[in-house]
Amino acid sequence: MSILPQAISGMKWTGLSSLISILIQMIQIAILARFLSPDDFGLMALAFVLIGLAQALSDGGISNAIIQNQDMKTNEYHSLYWFNIGLGCLVCALLNMFAMPIAMIFGRAELQDIIHLISVIFIIQSFGQQYRMVLQKHFEFNRLAMITIISKVIVFGVAVTLAMNNFGVYALVYAAIIDAAIISILLLLSGLKYHKPVLYFSWKNIQKYLSFGAYQTGERFINLLAGQSDKILIGYFLGASALGFYTLAWQLIIFPVQKINPILTQVMFPIYSKLQNQKDVMGQYFIKTIEILSCLTIPFFVFVGIFATPIVDLVYGDGWDPSAQIIPWLAAIGFIKVILNPIGSLFVALGRVDVTFKMNFIWAIVTGITLLTTLIIIPDLIMVPKVLLVLSSLFFILWFVILHRYLPTQYKLYYTNSILFFALSLCASIALSFTVNIHIILLTILFAILYFAMLVLLKISLVIEYYNGLKSGLEP
Repeated sequence: MSILPQAISGMKWTGLSSLISILIQMIQIAILARFLSPDDFGLMALAFVLIGLAQALSDGGISNAIIQNQDMKTNEYHSLYWFNIGLGCLVCALLNMFAMPIAMIFGRAELQDIIHLISVIFIIQSFGQQYRMVLQKHFEFNRLAMITIISKVIVFGVAVTLAMNNFGVYALVYAAIIDAAIISILLLLSGLKYHKPVLYFSWKNIQKYLSFGAYQTGERFINLLAGQSDKILIGYFLGASALGFYTLAWQLIIFPVQKINPILTQVMFPIYSKLQNQKDVMGQYFIKTIEILSCLTIPFFVFVGIFATPIVDLVYGDGWDPSAQIIPWLAAIGFIKVILNPIGSLFVALGRVDVTFKMNFIWAIVTGITLLTTLIIIPDLIMVPKVLLVLSSLFFILWFVILHRYLPTQYKLYYTNSILFFALSLCASIALSFTVNIHIILLTILFAILYFAMLVLLKISLVIEYYNGLKSGLEP
């Protein structure tokens, strides 16, 4: 199968799993928000911060090397597999070792027990992590999609059942562990046809991957630290309840970043890797990727930002007003994250993980210092998204300056089209804001119809171009 049919097949399956995951998780959060308190969500958010940071260390950054390297040998697979498991065990041990000090720092004794429980996730994940990358490398996105769907359905039932039986925050903890176990088992079973691990390990076989992995590990850790610094500082200065409000507000915004982006970026990374010596073609693929992302996500962020209060009331129920107040600011940040996310895959495919590492290191330092200073002076939750929006905008500009250097291509049309998408979204939202007594679900449908109708009327050629691009696998 050629690269383009593989790409479109991958997008279809990744898109299907993403759509189903969004629906299941939105329903799950909507139900849990009625049984769990902001404090419960805040505690679990702190635990997930640790999961994310530890996850960056758990495979040594070598997972993407499996995709990026097109000529891996069998013994290299074996050695990397056991190296992965060893790191997973090490991370688990470190989390258990530092559980008590972390709980003391945040002043929540129950956080220690939560960390002890979730630490086992890293051992579980390590057995299947390599096979996720192997399946992705061979464009088996149909299997990856089915694994995601199966795990989300089962975890939904587990989390809701436990929450309804007064398990509190532990409903989220046990659901996360079961999710990791299901995914790891299914990945292992699906990937064994490509290679079966044997008891073989050689440092010589993995040495050439360690430099690549070191930058990947550093880049991931710094990126996650920067991305989670807001939650860490909110938890420390403002408490778990404030973090709970912030976390659920972010949940409404993060879905496009986590779910819509993979429809293109997970599929495009193997393609970028194959095109790493054809920068002109790679640049055209990249532009088309972020244009389609902008077309789909800008209206979402504009709509959610303007109609935040009725959306929060519908999804989370009563008692979540502080979340609605910060959503408009987070919506603007969300769009910037959507566009910047594919850049990481692009530079990894180019073999320039050092660039993303340096940029994320600078971002982590600037973000951490600025947020820390702000919360010391003004300990108010609303200040966090305001500061992040200013910093995100500045780094957005800086990233595109760097892109012009490493991947020279025509960005002007993308900027013009993005302005058009924003203007149409804003016009549709303002027009619907004058309506009264219309349920938010009907309002959402009317907004989508109005936005795409205006887009078709003003830019029918652009709509046809995007449709044909998706149909043909984003062929530039």
